[in-house]
Amino acid sequence: MEPQSAKNGVRRIILPAVLGLGLACLAGWIFFCFVIPTQAEILVPIDWDVRGDLMAVDPPVNNLTLTVSCPRSRLSSLMDSGVYYRPDPKGFEEGAVSIPVQLGEGLVPRGVRVESIQPQELSFRVEPKIEKEMYVLVMLAGQPASGYTVTELNVVPERVLLKGPSRILKDKETVPTKPVDIAGASEPLSREAALDLEEAVAKLSEVRAVTAKVVIEEEKAVRRITVPIVGKNPPKAFDISPPVIELVVRGPVQVLDDLPNSGEMAAWIDLSGLKRGVYARRAVIALPLAVTLQDASPEVFTVQIK
Repeated sequence: MEPQSAKNGVRRIILPAVLGLGLACLAGWIFFCFVIPTQAEILVPIDWDVRGDLMAVDPPVNNLTLTVSCPRSRLSSLMDSGVYYRPDPKGFEEGAVSIPVQLGEGLVPRGVRVESIQPQELSFRVEPKIEKEMYVLVMLAGQPASGYTVTELNVVPERVLLKGPSRILKDKETVPTKPVDIAGASEPLSREAALDLEEAVAKLSEVRAVTAKVVIEEEKAVRRITVPIVGKNPPKAFDISPPVIELVVRGPVQVLDDLPNSGEMAAWIDLSGLKRGVYARRAVIALPLAVTLQDASPEVFTVQIK
């Protein structure tokens, strides 16, 4: 029985000790997180939209750097609080402005001590602000594949609502996009494109980017080509005057470049059944499917069967 009594005695000693140690650790953790202050730097965004009809331009910074001291438990919630600093617009007039940074109530919660602020003063210019709807101008970069060209360009939406300094927007009717790369393209494409805005100009629309639709087709051209007239099925000696026909054709550039040597183009007059004499005849013209005939001269030829 003595060994069992000894074990019970050990338990009565160890369990309170372990429990006490756990409580001490918990108390230490609570003290460390909720009582002992810690120091950290946080960034507070600056809202430069200072007044309804005015705005700040060329601001020196977009964030305040605050060195704060607070318990660690408050630090994480402070960093995620979404606070921002807005300069007090009272008394602002158009022109140069220099104001001290003053943290209003509610910017930093209770229990948080601000040790320092950088910068302590903000200097900027205040200008009239306007809102204006402008057409979107799609900018392209690069060239399509050889023999192809851009035949149509559309953008959705066609117009966007912008806000910014009056001096920048008042005389403009279009806003460009960042360049859309079409290098080597040989078929229509659709690309998202961001607006290429000046720093002081902002987009009011919720649409993040515009969609540029670029129609790319084979490049077409118009060529004037001289083709000899061939007499088919001649009964005897003959003469065709004039001996050539001048064609004006339209089609893909690459097809037109190869047309004279392709064997797919010809002009002839059927002479079968004609007896000796002089005749007026039209020529038959054969062209590739991709090529269209726009004009032919002459339309009528003189055929003499000898």
